[in-house]
Amino acid sequence: MNAASRLAALALAAALAALAPAAIGQGRALQHDPFARPALGVNPAHAGAGAPSRRAQAAPAVAPKLNLQAVLVAGPHSIANVDGVMVRVGDAIQGYRLVEVEHRSAVFEKNGARFTLGIGGTK
Repeated sequence: MNAASRLAALALAAALAALAPAAIGQGRALQHDPFARPALGVNPAHAGAGAPSRRAQAAPAVAPKLNLQAVLVAGPHSIANVDGVMVRVGDAIQGYRLVEVEHRSAVFEKNGARFTLGIGGTK
């Protein structure tokens, strides 16, 4: 390597070193932590709710239009993934309260009627 090439390489390295801090500061900040657990969906109107309201009791029992995507069976800490929302036993989604989580299915209750949803529409 001759003196001219060494000088050019040194100038290029100095220019890159000067640009590096500016380039690092221009990146977009992360919107969320990709390694964080997904948030559990809790409907504040139904969280810890006791008896259903009178309006809910008057509505006829209709099969839920929910898509059960996955389940995690862990006793009273079981979770169901419904339409991409994580729902714990006792929480409600679209007015249906999750009562029980079984292998590849979940049991929901609304207006005293129970509905069993299977993963992918089975059961």
